[in-house]
Amino acid sequence: MKRSLSWLALAVLSCVAFGCTGDDPRPTKAMVTVSATGTLPTGNKIGAVQVALQAPAGLVITMDPNAEGQPLITGIPTDPSDATYALAGGSYASATNTVTVGVMCATGFATGNIFTVTYAIPSTVALPNAGDFALTVDTLSATSGADLRPDIGVTTSVQLQ
Repeated sequence: MKRSLSWLALAVLSCVAFGCTGDDPRPTKAMVTVSATGTLPTGNKIGAVQVALQAPAGLVITMDPNAEGQPLITGIPTDPSDATYALAGGSYASATNTVTVGVMCATGFATGNIFTVTYAIPSTVALPNAGDFALTVDTLSATSGADLRPDIGVTTSVQLQ
C-alpha cells in the first residue's frame, strides 16, 4: 500500500512540476488568412483579388458588427501614409457556408497576406486545417487589369486560437 501511495505522490508531483493540467483548452476560433504567392511580373502589382472561401460545415463566420450582412474582413494590405490603401468587401452565403471577398487597390500591393476572416468553432465540430477550406479564385489581376494567373497563386492558412 505504501508503494502505491509513493507512486501516486510521484505522479501528482510530476504533474505539478511539469504543468500537467489534465486538458489543454480547445481552440474556439479559426483565423483563415488568404495570401498571394509567387513572383509578380516586373512592373506589376496586384490591383484586385476576388475569392470564394467555403468553410467546413459547422464553422460560424464572424460578421462585421458595423456592416449588416457583411463578414468581418481584417488584415488587408495597408500603407501607413494612406488609410484607404486597399478596400475590401464581402458577402456570406449561409446555405453553403461560403464567404466571397474582394480586395482592390488602385496603386496595387505586393504578394503576401491579402485578408483574414475568422470563424467560431463550436465544441461539436472538428478542428479545421487549411485543406478543409475550398478556395476558388474568381479574379487575380494587376493594376493594369492583366490577369496574374498562373504567375501568382492564392493559398489559405489557418491559425487556431
